[in-house]
Amino acid sequence: MEQNKDAVPDNQSLHAMIQSLDARFTGIEGNVGQLQSDLAENTRVTGEIKANTSDLVDFFRSAQGAFKVLESLGKAAKPLMYIAGFVSSAAAAWATYRSNK
Repeated sequence: MEQNKDAVPDNQSLHAMIQSLDARFTGIEGNVGQLQSDLAENTRVTGEIKANTSDLVDFFRSAQGAFKVLESLGKAAKPLMYIAGFVSSAAAAWATYRSNK
């Protein structure tokens, strides 16, 4: 038997439909409330993690800067070693020259 879509439902059908929709809406409200609670908890935990790791992040950034300084010193060390070698050779030659007089 085919129902007419334009037909007005009777009061009992409307009441049942409204109760069904109300139950579904109440369930959705509960789900939204739980999601809001979960989101608030997640936000709180994220804030705690951020606070706990901020010192660690600062340490790694400082270490990164220290490694850049050490890298620069390493690049400068090779030419300085050549200069120091030349100066020490010159000093040894001068000392040898002065001792033979």
